[in-house]
Amino acid sequence: MAVEKVYTKPKCLLPLSSGFCPGCLHSLATKLIAEAIDDLGVAEKVINVLPVGCATMNSLYWKLDMV
Repeated sequence: MAVEKVYTKPKCLLPLSSGFCPGCLHSLATKLIAEAIDDLGVAEKVINVLPVGCATMNSLYWKLDMV
């Protein structure tokens, strides 16, 4: 019996573990946005705009253009 893969990391994210605090939900927001980008097939059209504070760690996880 073959094992079915039910989850894969979004393609527009680098294969790294999140460094966000467990309870802050930044990692969940990042994952949900990445899944939407992959589902819509728009990774080559997306520019990630970095905020201030701990969310700037997002620059470490994306395979996207950033400003």
